Amino acid sequence: MTNYLRKCIFVTKLARNAFKDFRNGYFDFFYFPFDINEPLPKGSIECLRDIVKLLNSWTIPYFVTDGTILGLVRDNRLIPHDTDLDISLLSALPLIRLLPHFISKGWKIGRLIMYRFKVQQLVLYRSNVVLDFTIWRPDSQYDVTFHYHRVPEVNGVRRQESIYYEWGQQYQTYDFVYYSHPNIEKWLAQRYGQSWQTPKSLKESWTNEACDIYNG
Repeated sequence: MTNYLRKCIFVTKLARNAFKDFRNGYFDFFYFPFDINEPLPKGSIECLRDIVKLLNSWTIPYFVTDGTILGLVRDNRLIPHDTDLDISLLSALPLIRLLPHFISKGWKIGRLIMYRFKVQQLVLYRSNVVLDFTIWRPDSQYDVTFHYHRVPEVNGVRRQESIYYEWGQQYQTYDFVYYSHPNIEKWLAQRYGQSWQTPKSLKESWTNEACDIYNG
């Protein structure tokens, strides 16, 4: 098989995967040249420090979230078997500023999810460090104000109360300050369940751990 044919097959697979959920409104580009289920490499905490310092200096509203904030709050470190660094944004617009900077630093796009042409998630990688940006938007269709995030793996949406997306709550781990959800322990209980304080030895599928999945 020639290199040209291999490239054609590779591009065809990428295109097929990207548009497999298109009838449901999704565009999902996915490509990583390594196993993304492997734990984050050593030194990832320094990488996180650099990322939040950049976000702080650019005054971009963000939230260190999901497994990353779980480890920082519960264990004062990243969870050893965690596979990515999790950051939530309130809009996709900051990515216009962030993406050129990250690409200039050697980061590459591993996943891009769009729903009805709106960016839902952007995942970057560099030296096996995976950086996951998710976009949480206000959802006015419910009686109580919520923020939501769509992904193809979920038959519906992830939905959380908007009180947890009021930006401005600072936390500190080691020598760096970062922003995350207000009332963080209450948020963790709603995100992971009441057993969030009990460490696990292995990482489960995020869909099994998420207590914020709703149909619709």
